[in-house]
Amino acid sequence: MTEAASSGAKYTEGPWKVVMSDNATPHIMTRDAYEIDEREALVCVMPAEITRNYNSLANARLIAAAPEMFGVLGDVPNPWTASQDDWHAWNKRRIAAINLAKEGR
Repeated sequence: MTEAASSGAKYTEGPWKVVMSDNATPHIMTRDAYEIDEREALVCVMPAEITRNYNSLANARLIAAAPEMFGVLGDVPNPWTASQDDWHAWNKRRIAAINLAKEGR
């Protein structure tokens, strides 16, 4: 877990990604479970009963993008002091985080 300096929130450090289990259940993980002990990499599991009835893969992608989206929200440029280049760079990060949430890794 990492403590976010600005908010005091505790969360598992990203990046996160969606990994499909053997029974096609989406798992949100910090890295491939095959590389290390799965319990250390697991962030969230979409239960099997949910996967049959809801948009579980889309929801898993949105959850997996949370660290990037949190980072973008925490870095909004100051409207009084930021340059146009700062805003342009931030907007590119914002769009990338949105696309990551839509499409996954």
